[in-house]
Amino acid sequence: MWSPEIGIVLGVTLLFVGLSVLCVLVIDVFRRYRGVKRIHCPETGGWVDVHLDTRHAMLTALGGRPTLRVARCARWPERLACG
Repeated sequence: MWSPEIGIVLGVTLLFVGLSVLCVLVIDVFRRYRGVKRIHCPETGGWVDVHLDTRHAMLTALGGRPTLRVARCARWPERLACG
């Protein structure tokens, strides 16, 4: 028969495992998308250095594949609205 203590231990264990998996996912996304990335600029056709919005990537990764967006670009501010 199940005792309340076994249910509590099982619940805490499952919570710990779930949070551990979540932490590994968030840390992986942070390490992958932090810092300067060199990308091909769709407007100028050349290479440009950008900083991605790491926090946004981490939050969207919780629902599946992370959505990436540029936080800073070497071509800004003269081309801030480049799309």
